[in-house]
Amino acid sequence: MENQNQCRTCAFIGATPDEQPWGYDEEYFDCVMAKTRIAMILLEVIRRGCHTFISSLEQGTEMWAAEACMAIRDYGGDIELVCVPTSESQADRWHPERRERYFRLLQKCSEVINFDEEDNNGADEYILDNADLIIKQGPLGKRADSIFQRAVELKKQIIEI
Repeated sequence: MENQNQCRTCAFIGATPDEQPWGYDEEYFDCVMAKTRIAMILLEVIRRGCHTFISSLEQGTEMWAAEACMAIRDYGGDIELVCVPTSESQADRWHPERRERYFRLLQKCSEVINFDEEDNNGADEYILDNADLIIKQGPLGKRADSIFQRAVELKKQIIEI
């Protein structure tokens, strides 16, 4: 993780459950391992001085990373989580259990930044404008791949899990 000690703000991008090989089965061994790797990378990034994290709270990687941040903070970690939902209706059609997780994270995060429904790329632009480091996990769908490609063009630091 070269130059990670210069990181101030880190964002997560990654696969949604539809893009993961295990789908929505979060007890599947490979999913548990992915979540574990996310938490381990977070701890390393924090150790190197990064204390502000950004998540759009999309299902899958971005929600798991936000949950890992909250667990670290709940155990005394001095970190902030900025939540930038992709829209106000983001979780409207989600399974009730995932919707509850989403709203619980919104309540616990340090700051919520909302964008107009018409601003389809507001959260993505916020991530790219504010993150020094991008943590990427899993096979990327269209939205996450677009963020990743732009992060590469902007020469952002990237950790691929």
